[in-house]
Amino acid sequence: MVYCWLWASAALAALGAAAEVVTTTRQFEVDIVFPHNETYKPAETMPIVLAIQNPAVALSIGHFSVFWTISQVQGWDTIGSSVDFGDFQVFSNLTSTDPTLFLVGFTNVTDWIRYGRPTPPATEYTPGPHDRYLLQWSIVWTSLFGNCTKFESLVGADLPSEGAVAFNIQTVWGEGGWQGEIHDVQEGIPECPEFGGLVQIGPPPNATKPACPGFEILEGREGNPCAVTIDQPAASSIWSRVSTSVASSMSRYHPTPTTTAAVESSTSSGGVGPARTMQTALAAACVLCGLAL
Repeated sequence: MVYCWLWASAALAALGAAAEVVTTTRQFEVDIVFPHNETYKPAETMPIVLAIQNPAVALSIGHFSVFWTISQVQGWDTIGSSVDFGDFQVFSNLTSTDPTLFLVGFTNVTDWIRYGRPTPPATEYTPGPHDRYLLQWSIVWTSLFGNCTKFESLVGADLPSEGAVAFNIQTVWGEGGWQGEIHDVQEGIPECPEFGGLVQIGPPPNATKPACPGFEILEGREGNPCAVTIDQPAASSIWSRVSTSVASSMSRYHPTPTTTAAVESSTSSGGVGPARTMQTALAAACVLCGLAL
């Protein structure tokens, strides 16, 4: 059974940036490319891919971080403990002019799928609350706003810019460990990402001098996730980033003679060009996470 649960709610922690003075109202959008509201088998590599439309708007404020975490969903409305987390660093000197910025990382499902499972020799696992997980994301600007008074720097600081998407991991206990099964999964990948949230940045209300911008989550406003399209070169770039992240992570624990320096976080950020649909885009990556294609 596929549990479909998506929300776009909030938490823009405006920690500030020495950036331009905000005098006009602009918007950017966050969408979830992978995972979807689907059911997946356990896999050592499951891509985590977000897309930011109009990234120049977000970058005009300065360097920011996108944090993600995966948590169990216990029952229908209770978020349990975190099982994995990571972050993407996006720097204000990014020179790409592409209309979409892709943030690409991965998680090892086999590391955390055992949490909350029955103890062997149980022969079968009946699908229940613990096979449902939530990928949550939030955005934080990590430099200081240069044109704010202490009071005005608080404007918008408690407004949210975060969202989440739920997905299932379906398993049964078999010889040698948990063996994946997929039930009622839609054929193929949806053509559009999941809409994550639409964020508006503009002058703070009643500002009498240059100040930190005001942030607003445009609740009830529909985004345009289908504007995020991926052609084969873009898909190959995303897949390459996932593979590089996996290799970098493995090199920390199994260094080789060619490893000469520490590698950055396995959830590195990056941008690739626009294109067509996602049906073929993430086919290679989805093979790794067991989605029925």
